[in-house]
Parts: sequence; structure tokens; C-alpha cells
Amino acid sequence: MKPANPAQAGWRADEWLAGEQARGPICVLSDLDGTLLEYADWPDEVLPSPRLIGMLNRLHDTLDGAFAIVSGRGMRSLDVLLRGFIGIRAALHGAEMRHPGLDLGEPAADLRPLSAGARRVLHDYLLTMPQLHLEDKGACAALHHDLPGPDADRVERELARLLAPNRELQVFQGRKIIEIRPSAANKGAAAQRILARPAFANRLPVCLGDDVTDIDLLDAVKAAGGVAIAVGPRLSAHADFCLPSVAAAVRWLSTLQAVQEIARREQDGT
Repeated sequence: MKPANPAQAGWRADEWLAGEQARGPICVLSDLDGTLLEYADWPDEVLPSPRLIGMLNRLHDTLDGAFAIVSGRGMRSLDVLLRGFIGIRAALHGAEMRHPGLDLGEPAADLRPLSAGARRVLHDYLLTMPQLHLEDKGACAALHHDLPGPDADRVERELARLLAPNRELQVFQGRKIIEIRPSAANKGAAAQRILARPAFANRLPVCLGDDVTDIDLLDAVKAAGGVAIAVGPRLSAHADFCLPSVAAAVRWLSTLQAVQEIARREQDGT
């Protein structure tokens, strides 16, 4: 039985790094906030270190480009946050996708800005709940909060009821956030699209995520025969392994990059 405490399960993820799969051809898809970056009260307050960006770029190069960040952030926010990152970035839960300097074609989903009716519902509701802070992402929206669990559950139910006429929209609760997104925007579909790209072919997919928006990502990677890793306890039921924290996840990816680099040199005979 899988331990409930990710700190107890972390050794299993480290043990995997010592096995043959970690030395073979792999590709990596990772969430960002809560997985590689600590959460902040507001998304703009998050700032990755140059050291983290450097490690992600080394991993990208070692995997011959088979590395992608899949985030719920909008593309503009993601571009600012990941300035200097050379890999694929998927925004709005994978509905928008781009590689720096390379046009990946049409968006993954036919997304339009939230309708005037949906925006009016959110505007009116926010007037009654000043403790909620709106992040407008265009086709999606996020309500950031610091509410206790029962109050956040109530807000989620009320918004789901109020937005029910907008059948294409989903309302769900993450960590200190309530997301409103089109059903077409989900990280599982994004994972399938990314894994179909030539750079990711014939590789074992590995993914990391921490919150409910990452369940589709973890499930899609497992369905493709890959390895799903939960950061923190929330997604342990959906993961093969757990890591206890953001810092542990960053260290794990850094070690993976080193293992892959050594295997690559041995294969090349250098």
C-alpha cells in the first residue's frame, strides 16, 4: 500500500532514479506553480531563480528537447515568469502552446474569451465576496483566496450553480484558488498533444504535478505507460511516487538530469 505521507514515499522516487528506466530514453512534462515554484499570495509575486531556469534548460538539452512545462497560467504570465527558458511551454492548462522561436501552430483548443454573461456573473459575485481576488486569463479565470476549507467549498458550489448556463465552463477548486475554465482546456489533452511530437516519441514519459488541475496530466501520462509523480500529498492516489516538497522536486529533476547526462556519455563512449 502506498504511504500517505509523501516524505515516506520520497525514497521510492529516489530509488527509481537508481534504476534502468531513469537511464533510458525519457521525456518530462511538469507543472510549474506548487511543483517547481512555491505558491505565493498572488501569481505575480512568484519569481524563479536564474539557477532554476538554468537547471531546466540543462534538462531540456540533455533530453534533446523532450521537456515541457504545462501550466494553468496565461501565456503572457508564463513568458514573463520563464524568461530565458528554451523549452516548450503550455499555458491555460495546455490550451495554448509555444516553443520560443517556433510556432507550434493552432491553439490546442478552440478558446474564446469568457462570455459577457460569465464575466457579469463573476463581477456581481465578487461584489458580495471582497476576499476573492480575480485573475483574468482571457479564456479562463482564477479566484485567489485565503478562505478556510468549508467556505471555499461553498464558493465553488455557488459559482458552479451561477455559471451552470455556460455549459462549456468548469468550476473547480485548487490550493487557495478556484478556477473557471472551458472543458476543452485540460492538461491531459495537452499531454497527449505534446507526447505526439517527434522529440517526445519512443521515450518513457515522466510527469510531475501537485494540485487537482494536474490530475488529468498524471492520468494521461500513466495511460501512456509513463511515470506520474505527485509533489506533496494531494495527488498521491493518482501517482506512482510522491515527493514531499517543491525543493525535493527540483532536486529530483536536477538528479535526473545528471543521471541522463552520465548515461548519455557512457552510450557515446566519452
